[in-house]
Amino acid sequence: MAQQYFGTDGIRGRAGEFPIDPAGGYRLGRAVATILACGARTFIGRDSRPSGVALQAAVIEGLRDGGAEVTDLGMVPTPAVAYFVAAHGGAAGVAISASHNPASENGFKLFGPGGEKLTERTEARIEAAFEQGGGPTAGRGGQVTRTDAAAEYVDFAVGTVPAGTDLRGLKVAVDCARGAASATTPLALQRLGMEVVTTCCDADGARINQACGSLHPDHVRDVARRCGASIGLAHDGDGDRLVLVDEQGEVVNGDRILGLSALALRDRGELTGGRVVGTIISNFGLESWLRDHGLTFLRADVGDRNVWKMMRHHEADLGGEPSGHTILRRLSRTDDALLTALHVLALMASSGRELHDLASHIPLLPQDGADLRVRSKPALESVPEVAAAMQQASQLLRDRGRMVVRYSGTEPVARILAEGWDPPLLNRAVGMVAQAFQLAGIAT
Repeated sequence: MAQQYFGTDGIRGRAGEFPIDPAGGYRLGRAVATILACGARTFIGRDSRPSGVALQAAVIEGLRDGGAEVTDLGMVPTPAVAYFVAAHGGAAGVAISASHNPASENGFKLFGPGGEKLTERTEARIEAAFEQGGGPTAGRGGQVTRTDAAAEYVDFAVGTVPAGTDLRGLKVAVDCARGAASATTPLALQRLGMEVVTTCCDADGARINQACGSLHPDHVRDVARRCGASIGLAHDGDGDRLVLVDEQGEVVNGDRILGLSALALRDRGELTGGRVVGTIISNFGLESWLRDHGLTFLRADVGDRNVWKMMRHHEADLGGEPSGHTILRRLSRTDDALLTALHVLALMASSGRELHDLASHIPLLPQDGADLRVRSKPALESVPEVAAAMQQASQLLRDRGRMVVRYSGTEPVARILAEGWDPPLLNRAVGMVAQAFQLAGIAT
């Protein structure tokens, strides 16, 4: 059964409107305490959005009234919340963020024991408690403590770099999208002896993700070129995405990060069964390249929770998405941009090769696409105009490509992706389907 509030990655919406307001935050805190954390430790953090301060206070109040013991992490990347839950035996974690979305939006991402994203079943139980008002008030409110979360998380991240790796003197440009990683990624790189040039690392949440970060890698590319950096790193607002720019100014997306990581882990004997998990929108060029190297590529539905679910099922050590979410299972149970960045930098150091040399060998097929704002999300096959256009587009592409049409799980958006060997044909196929959404009155 479809849930009213939870999408593919928690609850998101316009800040100040229910449920992304203090009333919704309080009810969510009560619900999380009731289902997961009554009498147990819960960790809560937020990104830099101005709306996050009041939301965090409201969730903490709800958690306390539900009987949970709360550790306030302050402003930290979302994966840092997962780290604290796992490292300190927490029952739950709450990250207040809308990821790559603008400052006008916010949301709640939830973690369960071990720092894992919640299952749909657990989300449904929390949503039921949320709708009932959050659950009963505990007889004694839980205690709230605060910790120097950023420092501990940086210590952990730096400790994941293999012993003997020398990163001293490497010049790196870093764009933290004015988000939560502003206080962690530059510090971690400096601790390892790198020369760090920062841009959009001021944690100005009113401008989070605005013309910067992982959705706008041209910004860090320009900075890297001006300062002569060997590599550029771009995060999103909550620090779980990583997009790279190599020394030649070419963007290295999540697919190529996944590919070069796969070979590195395999060569170290850290890729169980040779299995790598991507998604239905991962580039076919990556799948073919991995297969040529004797590895198995598995496709999950879009969303890091779905990637993690398939990784667990197949005991895979590596998974990720083209957007830059990468899960290194031996280090974390969620996508972590800082850990992934350190992993790639260590690979460059150990191999003595530049990023372009490592990543450019992974051939990616041309892609074309469109994102359409929609009024509603009816089943695609139930809309005659869209269903017919999708069939016509598939026939047009035939054995020369493929098409994926889906709704975003976090935004009112329909995403159209075509992939193949003939760019003009891809553009034509995308246009056919996009026009059908307009004719059907679904697109705004």
